Amino acid sequence: MSKRTRAVGRAGRGVRGPLLALSLLGLGLLAPSPFVLSLSGLGALPAFGQEAAGETVLTPQQLLENLKSKTFSGKRIDLQMSKVSLQAVMAELEKAAGFHFDTDPTIDDKVSYQMRNIPWDEALAVVLSENALKIDINLEGDGFKVYRGDKYVVAFHNPAKWKLFKFFYSNLFTIVAAAVVVAALLIGLRLFRKRRATYRAATPPKALLAPDASEETKKKLLDLFEVGKIYRQEQLTLQSLAKELSVTTHQLSWIINSVFKLSFPSLVNSYRVKEVKSRLSDRAMNQTSILQAAFDAGFSTKAAFNRAFRKFTGMTPSQFKKTNHR
Repeated sequence: MSKRTRAVGRAGRGVRGPLLALSLLGLGLLAPSPFVLSLSGLGALPAFGQEAAGETVLTPQQLLENLKSKTFSGKRIDLQMSKVSLQAVMAELEKAAGFHFDTDPTIDDKVSYQMRNIPWDEALAVVLSENALKIDINLEGDGFKVYRGDKYVVAFHNPAKWKLFKFFYSNLFTIVAAAVVVAALLIGLRLFRKRRATYRAATPPKALLAPDASEETKKKLLDLFEVGKIYRQEQLTLQSLAKELSVTTHQLSWIINSVFKLSFPSLVNSYRVKEVKSRLSDRAMNQTSILQAAFDAGFSTKAAFNRAFRKFTGMTPSQFKKTNHR
């Protein structure tokens, strides 16, 4: 190849890059920004999708290291804000950083900044330093907590415990509010019951039977229990006893409450326990088992008998039998 041919070839290669760029611009396939064209060649153009020289995409940990070492490599920005809250400043830095800065809502200082062409992480360092702010990676690891004061670290080795702590931490206000409401309801319910009990004690129950009818029913009731031993009937109920006395269940309950100061089940069990005690105290009945005596008195189950016996005597049937033989 002759010298002339090589010179033309070099000349062609020298202008090929700019001509290609100008052609693409004319066709609308290449935008002039953010690239800077040079007629002397396209060798300085950055590849599509890469950061410009000197700019680095930072991880949360790298940002903390940059702040500690004061070595900054973030994208350059202009931070020009006058008499705005720190919350607004941190929001502006979020846009450049790509991280979420969860700034303590109590931090609402008014500040002004006039910083031009400065790495965003350096701008962040200035804001943190001038306002005595601290920064740490948040619990999720994808952003930061910005705060003042001391930092408390909680370490978990069990993932389940960590999730539980995170749930309570995230819903602390709701949980506390619910606990206060429940406590208030329980206290109110207790006071209501106490006041109602006081009122009932101070107010005598309204008579449901005329005095003569009430006295006659009382005598019949005592006769059925003392003589007829009706309590031995295992299936004895308030309804069946009321029918036997020719009164309503409400009237019978009123008589039992006013005369014996007991409920119907307690009245029946008191007579049953009284009979069992009598049999256990008699040496002549020594061959009869405790459980047989309970069933003969009208108890249907061993558990019900033991529960009632302890209620009225304060001891078990066996203990009573050992200490009360005649």
